[in-house]
Amino acid sequence: MELAAGTVQRYLQDLPALLDSAFAEPRYRTTDEDPRSIDGFEIGRIREGSVVEQVGFKDGDVILRLNGQKLDSLATVIRLFGETLTLPQAKMTVLRNGERLTFVFNKK
Repeated sequence: MELAAGTVQRYLQDLPALLDSAFAEPRYRTTDEDPRSIDGFEIGRIREGSVVEQVGFKDGDVILRLNGQKLDSLATVIRLFGETLTLPQAKMTVLRNGERLTFVFNKK
């Protein structure tokens, strides 16, 4: 999947529209060490025609990693997405129906 740099900037400049395009909530995993460990972020309520739908996400997808780093908190998500803006490519590991998929986004 390739996204033009201008497309990325347009969506980032209209952050309310981007945030309104889908809902993401932490997906918790229970372990003995940490009963509320975040395992990723589940995507749902994707608006038809939104950028989230256009790049191929489906309701129920769980974003586990961004550029190899685990999404274990909202602070991590914000930091990693900020870092990703300067990179020519981003890779996301997504769990869909029990299968791990890799989404690769290239800026043109």
